[in-house]
Amino acid sequence: MDPEAFRGHARSLPGAEEVETWGKPTFRVRGKIFAMAAPDLTSASVKTGFDEQAALTGAQPDVYSVAAYVGRFGWVAVDVRAADAGELLDLLTEAWRRTAPKRLVAAFDAAAALAGVAALDGAAALDGAADFDAAATDRVAEEDR
Repeated sequence: MDPEAFRGHARSLPGAEEVETWGKPTFRVRGKIFAMAAPDLTSASVKTGFDEQAALTGAQPDVYSVAAYVGRFGWVAVDVRAADAGELLDLLTEAWRRTAPKRLVAAFDAAAALAGVAALDGAAALDGAADFDAAATDRVAEEDR
């Protein structure tokens, strides 16, 4: 996957922002980190659950591994360049979902449904992001602040 596409997708999620921490880009929603990357974005750590961590590291050990420091909380390290783009975009979206406030996730899902997308996943983000009503989720994000 193109490292800049990783950054672009992480930043495109409602309420998400990129903040440099420890000399590296971190991606947050409401101040909580859902992904972080190396300065050149060629490797990253993404928030997952323990079952997903085990499945990814078991199935693709050349792409995914248990993340340093935060792996004990279920995070995976990923070689961004070797990862399947759709799979990694889905993983980022799910990491955002685990971290974002429930109201923001609900607004995101409602906007995606209105756009004719059952759930805005990585593949849909590549093809149909222009149809996504980001304004609706931005309003919820502002109301929650």
